[in-house]
Order: sequence, then C-alpha cells, then structure tokens
Amino acid sequence: MTTQAFGSTPTPEAFCRDYLALRQEQSNSRPRPDQTLTLLFRPRSLIQARQWDRPVPARKVRDSSARTKKVIYVLLSSPESDESVIRSVRATQERIRRLPLLRDLARAPSLEGCIEAVQQDSFGYARMSEYLDQYKTARPHLDAKRQSDLRALVEKKLIAFEHKGWEVRFPKTYSDFMIELERDPGIREAMIIAHADPEGKLYDSTGTAIPAGVLLNLPESLQKLILFSCHSRAVLDRYEAKRASSSMDIHYPELEDQHENLYRTSIPVVALRGMLNAADAGLSGGSAPDRSCRIDVVLPEASGRYEILLQNRLIGILDRTAGKSISFDCSLLGTGKTIFKLHHAEGEARTPPRVSEMRLTTPGSGMVLLRVKEFLSSDGISHIQTIGTTGGHP
Repeated sequence: MTTQAFGSTPTPEAFCRDYLALRQEQSNSRPRPDQTLTLLFRPRSLIQARQWDRPVPARKVRDSSARTKKVIYVLLSSPESDESVIRSVRATQERIRRLPLLRDLARAPSLEGCIEAVQQDSFGYARMSEYLDQYKTARPHLDAKRQSDLRALVEKKLIAFEHKGWEVRFPKTYSDFMIELERDPGIREAMIIAHADPEGKLYDSTGTAIPAGVLLNLPESLQKLILFSCHSRAVLDRYEAKRASSSMDIHYPELEDQHENLYRTSIPVVALRGMLNAADAGLSGGSAPDRSCRIDVVLPEASGRYEILLQNRLIGILDRTAGKSISFDCSLLGTGKTIFKLHHAEGEARTPPRVSEMRLTTPGSGMVLLRVKEFLSSDGISHIQTIGTTGGHP
C-alpha cells in the first residue's frame, strides 16, 4: 500500500481500482523459489556484464603503473531524513497489517468484491485512509531514507572493486566528474553508477538529467567506461553508445532471461558485483577519436561554470576561466547550420557571461568567427543561454 498516496479520502471504487492494480503488479513480480534463493545466495548472478558490440575481453594482466587510475563515480544522493517520522509511519503500517479489512481485501476476487468489503468495514477503511494521508506527508522522509540506504548498500558492494584497485568517488554533479576526467589523464577506466528513467536519461545526485552527448567527447585517455543503471538499453541508445564505442570500451549490465519477470528493466543493486568481470576485463583497443575540430570561447573575465553544447550534444565544460578551447570530432558538426550553445551549469549563479568571441576551427575552413547572441530572462538580469552559429542569425 505504500505506493498509494491520495490527497484526500478516496471513494471506495477509486481505492479498489488502485489496490487491485497494485496487487496484480506485485503478483506478477513475485519471485519464484529459485529466484529467491539466487537473490539470497548468489545475487551477482542476476546480471551479466556485457560490452557494447563485442565480447567482454579476457582478464587483463594487472597494470602496476602508478599513473593508471580506475575510478568509480557514484552519482547517488544520501539525503537526511527524520527517523521519528519514519518510525511513526512504520508503527502505523504494523497496525494496518492487523486490520481484518486487509485480509478481506486480499481475498477479494474482483472490483465489486473489493468495494463490498470496504463498504462493510467503515472502521478499517477509515484507518487505511488515515494511513494514506500520513504516508503522503511522510513520503519525502521515506524517499530520503531509501536513497541513503541504497547508497550505503552500493558503498558496501564496491568494496570488492576497491580490492581490485578501483577508487570510489562521489561527485555532486555530472560536470564534476567530466572536469575531473579532463584534468587527470591518468584515469584510463571509469564506472558511472546512477539512476535512470525508462527513456534512458541518467541523473546525477542532485536529480539533474545528464545531457545527451556526454559520452561522445570524453578525454582520449579514457579507454573503458562502465555504465551501471536501470533501463540499460534505453541509456545506451540515448547516449549513443554505438558511436562512442568506436573510441572506448563501453560495458553495461544485462538481466539474465530467467529474472526478467522479477526485475524487468531495473537492475538490482545487490547484483552490482556481477560487474566485476567488466571491471577486471582487458581493453579492446578502440581507435583514437579524430578530434581535429576546435571551438574557442573567450570571456571578458573568469566567471562561473558553463556547459558547451554542439547541435544539442554536451561536448565540454567551461570552468571558471576566461578562455577555453575544446577539441571535438568534426563529424559532430553535421551538414546543416552549426549551432553551439553555452549555458550555466546546474546550481551556478546565472550572471550573463558577456561572451567576447566564439571561434570555430576546422581542417577544411580554418578559423571562423561565429555569430553570437546572448539570451536573458524577461527581467534582463538572469542568463538563459548564449548561442553561436556559423551562418544566419542565432
């Protein structure tokens, strides 16, 4: 019942429709005995580590070079919650479980039977409705508790990776880990652990969606990237893994067929150690990207942190400096008008950057000054974005 939260006492019919739908969903996802045993004793076997477009390479010879780093970026939050609120909700849940109405609802064969049971036990129904209101109020604390428990479990599971030489870090935003990868060429292998939605959007620990294109212009020194999230296939499609895998190995988890009915598109955190094969695998040796094109952004003075997008793909971060050159694969330019966008990273003060110049350099055309236009909010104070184009008005 904890997934239901009404704004006011629902009608018996509305309540029963939601209750029966939830009961059916739980029935469909109930593990078989063999799945339960697997979850208890061999959780890592719930998934298989896969590599995009090619088999996982054999285990590599350990690299003793101190300059080679393997880093895990955990983009999961660990918010605080009020334990007294959580205890109160759980105490109410215990009382709800003892209500005769709950047993009657479990036996109800249809919508009509559920409505009849509710109408015959007004006391029990009132108690359940009060609980739903309590749950709605307490939900932020319950969600925070689940998030912090999840991250604690992830940290525990990652101990096995640390034993194999991986470092674990907890960047607040996706721009943090992008800047870190760029500044430290010693990082050759990285793993990202993040939430994802059914459309394949990854989210950082602030709940901000990571823009498309993030995999397409990572540093050339990065040779392996492991993505651990729910909805793996949707994530791979959204972030163009096929294109990115030409220059680095991309690994991801895939549920074993026999567990599809239990987790469907979600990847259980308890199975995280199932990615040890990918973490320990050798490198396929993809071709180095040809990043012979360059965008230069010049500001009048050093300011905040900005994101730079090319044709709506994130290609780099401008971090508190008055100038930045970003090299990128020329194929990202496309065939039509080229559009670069610059806007503040999440959480930054939206002071207008007053871009002095944006210059595009390509092997064929040399250096070209872009037409630049700055867009501000209606009050003329907050910066929305700055656009630079190769032709026509931005």
